[in-house]
Amino acid sequence: MWAPDFYVVTYTGDKDSRAVIRENELCFDDSAVRVSKRAVRFKSQAQVKFHVLLTSYELITIDHAALSSIKWACLVVDEAHRLKNNHNLEGFLEEFADISKEDQIKKLHDLLGPHMLRRLKTDVFKNMPSKTELIVRVELSTMQKKYYKFILTRNFDALNSKGGGNQVSLLNIMMDLKKCCNHPYLFPVAAMV
Repeated sequence: MWAPDFYVVTYTGDKDSRAVIRENELCFDDSAVRVSKRAVRFKSQAQVKFHVLLTSYELITIDHAALSSIKWACLVVDEAHRLKNNHNLEGFLEEFADISKEDQIKKLHDLLGPHMLRRLKTDVFKNMPSKTELIVRVELSTMQKKYYKFILTRNFDALNSKGGGNQVSLLNIMMDLKKCCNHPYLFPVAAMV
């Protein structure tokens, strides 16, 4: 763990679970949460007791009132493409419509540089040992053999046709055979037996 002293709160669950998290895990003061008919908020002087709050974009939008009342030091967003704003996009397209010019590309790099982390394999894997591959051949279990034969017989026409069947159909058959070899319980029917 890169920050073992951080107090991390995972903010997930249904409405009641998140209410329990808000009441017990987010602030030191027991009466920090204010509940009104319209929204849940934290008192302005409430001191948060967590260092990191892990949650999803959906829960931020659902509990926007409560979470926006916290004074955040930093917001880190994975999948930032979910943060959509048409005005920002239109302004961006106006300013950077023609990125074939060298100065436009440099300007983009300058804007994005402080916010984007770009790593190359050569930088990251300097001390990694080379990949070794060990192939261990094992027999299929009785259940796997049964499902494997079933998949082949069910798709006999597609496999036996001169054209070889359509590509999507063949890929689906291959995926089913691969799932069967990995574990028969990857098929919902097999798990129920």
